[in-house]
Amino acid sequence: SILGVVAIRNNTRVLQAHQQLSQIQRKWGMRSVERVVGQSAPSLLASQQEESPAALRWSEARLEFSLNQVTINVEVAEEEAKVNVNTLYATMDRDVAQVASFVRKLCAGDSVVPSVLLRPLREQTGSRKDFAPFVNFRQVIDPASRASLDRFPKRITLWGSGRVDGITADPMTLKALLSQGGVLSSEVSKFIAAKERYPQANLSELLRQSAVSERTAREIERKLTDQGSTFSLSLDVRDSWHRWTRLVVISRTGDGGRRVLFAEDNPSP
Repeated sequence: SILGVVAIRNNTRVLQAHQQLSQIQRKWGMRSVERVVGQSAPSLLASQQEESPAALRWSEARLEFSLNQVTINVEVAEEEAKVNVNTLYATMDRDVAQVASFVRKLCAGDSVVPSVLLRPLREQTGSRKDFAPFVNFRQVIDPASRASLDRFPKRITLWGSGRVDGITADPMTLKALLSQGGVLSSEVSKFIAAKERYPQANLSELLRQSAVSERTAREIERKLTDQGSTFSLSLDVRDSWHRWTRLVVISRTGDGGRRVLFAEDNPSP
């Protein structure tokens, strides 16, 4: 009947309006949290280090927010605490097989081990000096792998200075990186032990306290830093019907501001 058709249309409009309102709330909540957490990421991770000085990993923090009926989980991570795949590719003479093997080794400690599939961009004539062959994790990890969809890998990155933060990187990352440079495992162990004994020390102090050889010290100074300026936010937004994920990488600028290096949304039903 006509009344039935009208009722169905009205119900459809009400449902569409509700869905649109829900989507606005999700986007507003996601962007608000992204802006606030993005600005405070360095101090957030620094406070975690102060509260847990004995921990071996200060490069991550997890937060949860509830806005109306929307729940937002945020994972904040320092990207300099990870090994940069672009830097690996350059230092390993663009040997895809060698880089892939190293990346698999680094990812072996993750709860979900991704399938590594390296597909670098080709550098064109006249490319910028900051050209990066890998700009998205879909070039590094098989998109079918769950880890590439839900979050960033724990120990590899595509952004940052290229040097690893020796203060916040975990022991597995440091062992893999320095061993790849020819540093003896006993020397790496000395450096990690110094980190445990002097959690507030900078890189120079750790080198002095660890009493590593001159050759090891040079390799550490070449590959490591004690300054992090690039951070990622992995946002997981859920309501009763939908789930949205958003991955954002931000870099601190010299004037105290921030610059978005990468952002990607992955809505799912």
